Amino acid sequence: MPPSDFKKLKVELSGVIFQLASLHELRNMHPLLVDTETFDGADNDDSLLSLLVILRQALDCVRYSVDRKNVVRSVAHHALLYNLRDDEFRKFIRVSKITFNVLVEMIRQDIVFKAKGDKAKKQQRDVALQLAITLEWYGAYGNENSVVHLVRDYAVGMGTVPTYVRRVHKALLRHYTTWVFWPRSCCDSTVFSKTPIAKHPERYFSGDEYLIGDTGYALSIRLITPYKLPEAAKDNNAFYNKTISSARVINENCIGLLKNRWMSLKEIRTQIKKKADFCHVNNHIIACVLFHNLGLALADEWDEDTADEEDDDEPRGTAEVGTSAQQKRERIKRALISTRQEHLHQCLHLRDSLSSK
Repeated sequence: MPPSDFKKLKVELSGVIFQLASLHELRNMHPLLVDTETFDGADNDDSLLSLLVILRQALDCVRYSVDRKNVVRSVAHHALLYNLRDDEFRKFIRVSKITFNVLVEMIRQDIVFKAKGDKAKKQQRDVALQLAITLEWYGAYGNENSVVHLVRDYAVGMGTVPTYVRRVHKALLRHYTTWVFWPRSCCDSTVFSKTPIAKHPERYFSGDEYLIGDTGYALSIRLITPYKLPEAAKDNNAFYNKTISSARVINENCIGLLKNRWMSLKEIRTQIKKKADFCHVNNHIIACVLFHNLGLALADEWDEDTADEEDDDEPRGTAEVGTSAQQKRERIKRALISTRQEHLHQCLHLRDSLSSK
């Protein structure tokens, strides 16, 4: 019997017990108002009520309505996990062993991992195991995001996986303000203004280097933005906007690093039916961002081909003194237009050369 039908059976049985108990109470309170012919089998009704109560109590004592077959499980994956090379470990857990150990120490003493009430004498599974299952679940996508392979690999129950994920989730959210900044509604320019690259540009830029942003950001020496209307309607300005917008798309792809590492973000399967569901999805995203930011802080970047740049505490050179952001943008626009005209001239020259032959 499916769990939903088993639950429905208990609900309907409770309804029958309530009706019989109500009739029994009515008969005792107003014996003169009750048709004696209707209640000739009163004793039988009492016996039936007692049997139904016993049956209802018996149903509460069992978890499943039919015998269940155990899923084939193995502890080999769990035992092997900690002996893997760091690159192999990252493929499963999505973080390095160093980052994993930092996360374990961060949440180990959280109250959510302490047994309560009747379960106080029964110790929970190791926090490291619960964290490993959670990280592997967050890093999976599609069919891999199901709990079946986790059940078999870690030798836990089907309902245990979401329990472990919820525990780790709660423990992590107590630390999210340390690792996740501006998580709520906030314009991009405000977020950018609070970043180290905006506060200390001399540490990240040299010479005439700059970033490309959209019109939501303020134009500055180190952040070049498109023209806004009505200036954007001019031909040269429209060409400039189109050119830098195509380059800005590359910058926006950086969010792909987050989704490729924590692939559950590509398709969060929680259905939004009530406020609690929305909170669950929101916290799911926050947890992945926390993992991502912690990894960056520990130099545990997902793009393994990216070489670590040397950290230079000395201020680097800045743009020439007196150069305004507007003048710099105009200079970039002139360079783009000049390049376009040169390219067009080369194409025309090539066409004429081919036609003369």
